Formats: sequence, C-alpha cells, structure tokens
Amino acid sequence: MNQQYSRFFQFLILVLIFNNCSSSEIAFKGTAVNSNQGTILISEFTTEDLNVKTVASIKDELFIEYPDLCYGLKNEGRVQLFMDINKDGKSTNTKINRGIGMGCDIAAHSAMKNAKYYPAVDADGNPISAIHNVTIIFKQ
Repeated sequence: MNQQYSRFFQFLILVLIFNNCSSSEIAFKGTAVNSNQGTILISEFTTEDLNVKTVASIKDELFIEYPDLCYGLKNEGRVQLFMDINKDGKSTNTKINRGIGMGCDIAAHSAMKNAKYYPAVDADGNPISAIHNVTIIFKQ
C-alpha cells in the first residue's frame, strides 16, 4: 500500500512541475538581454514605495543563462523577483517570489543579484534605496 502511494505522489509531483513550468504562449514585452539560447526579457522595474519618483534600472549589459535542461524541454515562463536596490546601485536582498524551476529561477536570481543598477531617485533627485519587483521571461 505504501509503495502505491509513493508512486502516486511521484507522478503527482511530476504533473505539478510540468504544469507550472510549461506554457504554450507568453505575450509579454520587455527588454531583451544577452543569453546563450532562446529569448530572455526583463520587465520594467516597479515599486510600491511612494518616495520613489524614478525606479531603478540596469546599468551595464546583462547576461542570463537559459539552462540547457529547461531549453531542451521547451520550458518557458516567468520568474518574479523582489529586489532591494540600495542608493549605491547594489542589490542587497534579492528573493524569488515565483519561479518556473529547472534552473531558470537560479539563473535569473544570480544574474540580477550580481548586476549593477542606477538606483531609484526621490522627488528631489537624490538616489534612494527601494524594494523593486521585476519579472524575467524565458521564451523559446
């Protein structure tokens, strides 16, 4: 009996992974970044911080690796990150809010965590720290 439950749960986990990881069509506009394969787009940064007049933006050219396993299985989807970008343009806290698995979450997190940014700016034109939301799209 335990072996039947074990096989059922293994099957259920695989179904959930593939339902979450693959999507037939992603309609999304963003800025394309360099990648080893496929297309990777980054949405505009958004924030709910009322002190922010201008949100942060990426300073230098960015490269995000599209993992081979993910690409080979035609996995596409959105990775959503929360990022705390300080007034010096460094990401001090980057967390995955929603991912698609198969290495895409880690690739997006790592690239965005290590990137350099123009910081958010307040109404007086001063750089400030702010928490931002950003979505990274993996497409074939």
